[in-house]
Amino acid sequence: MALKWLSLIEFSDEESNRTKLRAQAIRLSNSGYSISQISQICLTTQETVSKWIDGWEKYQFDSLIDKPRSGRTPLIHSEMHDEVIDIVKKNPRQLKSAITEIQEKFGKKVSVKTLKRIIKKNLRWCRGRKSLKSKRNENEFREAQKEIEILKDEDQANIIDLYYFDESGFTGVPEIPYAWQDEDEQLLLPSGKTSRINVLGFLNKQNDFFPCVFDCSVTSDIVTACFDAFSRYITKRTIVVLDNAPIHHSAIFKSQIGTWEERGLFLYFIPKYSPELNLIEILWKHIKYFWLSTSAYKGFEFLKTELNNILASVGKEFTISFS
Repeated sequence: MALKWLSLIEFSDEESNRTKLRAQAIRLSNSGYSISQISQICLTTQETVSKWIDGWEKYQFDSLIDKPRSGRTPLIHSEMHDEVIDIVKKNPRQLKSAITEIQEKFGKKVSVKTLKRIIKKNLRWCRGRKSLKSKRNENEFREAQKEIEILKDEDQANIIDLYYFDESGFTGVPEIPYAWQDEDEQLLLPSGKTSRINVLGFLNKQNDFFPCVFDCSVTSDIVTACFDAFSRYITKRTIVVLDNAPIHHSAIFKSQIGTWEERGLFLYFIPKYSPELNLIEILWKHIKYFWLSTSAYKGFEFLKTELNNILASVGKEFTISFS
């Protein structure tokens, strides 16, 4: 029974790391491991392990818990932590405003360092992500999810070809949020305003990619011409998933839908604010964040050359594994 409880404590999210480490050591000892082996597993000294075992023999589970330590009484007691975290969550990027609210609520002035020490136990610092989820119609989104799953099944069964269409722009401003670099050096990326390269593309889950590249602004005529070219490229009944951008509902675009359907090309419009339903979004992220090298941002011609090489190699050298 003790081994069972020790295992529960060892893998608990509610206990401190020190308590869980002691529980692991006692469990290993009860399972026949030597003090030397336990010290290697727990990355501590044999003397420390020996003290833990002695404490367990005298006090059992009470020996796993840290005893209160002497020192200054904490400004923010543990029972206040949940309320402090709630205050931080209101504006997670501005700790100073949280400090002001904490002082008003509890009458205690804490430093940024103290506040960080509290919230690190409960929150993590990470890059924020823009989301349009709150704006979309959830019922329409769920219905579209179901319908696209049916289309995926038909694609898998070779009844249809299923492609995803979208546009994306590329400029001389790099979009690289993180990169490995030498500890004592800062990685500096070339960056500057350049002309914009617009890529319109059709992609399926087998990484078959049909790109259209332009150095000019994307107009209804251009989008229509791309779909017309793609309608001549397909060899069987094909469904294209695309968003509800106004340009996809222009008069010239809609006037050609009948012709495309005669060629076997049909359109499926996803609900507004539902980019996660369009798998080609993943391709743009891979190109911008992973596949374009830093040298591509030395100038417009460098960017244009490298981007064209990548676009021509999608499905060959550059592939995406869709789940």
